[in-house]
Amino acid sequence: SARPHYAQTYYIVTGRGCAHACSYCGHSYLKELYRGKGPYLRRRTVDNVIAELKLAKERYRARYVRFYDDNFTENKEWLREFSDRYRKHIGLPFVCNVHPNHIDEQTVSGLRAAAYCEVNMGVQSLNPSIREQIMLRHHSNARVAKAITLLMDNNIRCEVENILACPTETEDDWMKMMEFYNRHRPYRVTLYLLKFFPKTSITEWARKQGIVDAAEYERIMNGEGLQSLYHGSKSQENHLFGVNVLLALMPILPRRLVDYLLRKRWYRFLSCLSLARVLDTINELGRYCARSNYETFPLSFRIRAAWDALFRRIDNGDRKKTAAVSGAD
Repeated sequence: SARPHYAQTYYIVTGRGCAHACSYCGHSYLKELYRGKGPYLRRRTVDNVIAELKLAKERYRARYVRFYDDNFTENKEWLREFSDRYRKHIGLPFVCNVHPNHIDEQTVSGLRAAAYCEVNMGVQSLNPSIREQIMLRHHSNARVAKAITLLMDNNIRCEVENILACPTETEDDWMKMMEFYNRHRPYRVTLYLLKFFPKTSITEWARKQGIVDAAEYERIMNGEGLQSLYHGSKSQENHLFGVNVLLALMPILPRRLVDYLLRKRWYRFLSCLSLARVLDTINELGRYCARSNYETFPLSFRIRAAWDALFRRIDNGDRKKTAAVSGAD
């Protein structure tokens, strides 16, 4: 098969709806469409989910499970029951989506007890004003940092997702994002460019602000031209590509080196290096291979731990020097 992970992975949704209504997401429209017509957030029973997964395991010989719920850990009681039953009857590695507000010691314990897993955590923006006032997401950067630490410390592979090219965003926001992820390192950072979809609240906001003109708005509402409406210059596009390359390489680079690259803003030039483009491609291939071969996950953690240990003495030495200088001041 050209896509073996589709043959090996069973895709499932255990519930419908979402507790949140982020402005760029279809739920911001669907919640209004179905208002007053019953509960918007619904969840199947654990018995029902386990029965389907048993069938998938026996009939289709599934080796991995991908849960496509918008927020798999939102209901702690459901997760606790699911974790016990999944471990006993299914036990396959799985991937799920989570929200920073619903990651704590209890949910991490539930995920670990169920089986080996990977999570995709939507962060979208680390700029509080963009996140809260434009994207309508309500969580703090401290909450994101705690969630990353909890997941990674418990050997749960954490991929975070960020949306860039918001109309009010600047390069300083990109810098702060990279500095944040250098301090609080997930397994991978995935970047997307903002897109305006029909009838979402951010599309209406963009129209009122004059960010989307009448012609663009009409195309969006007709379901046409749903590509990103990023209007940055060519140099800004190159800088954005450099950001993506540096974030792709960050998990294998010492923190001190990344700090240096950021201080000098040398990430801007990464887009000019053919090697960087190759490495970025390798990173995407690695993402594909890892998702089709979950047995490599524990090995990847061991490789990363060995790499971190190699540079830990250097990083610790830098911190001690910084503390000594601060103390002297």
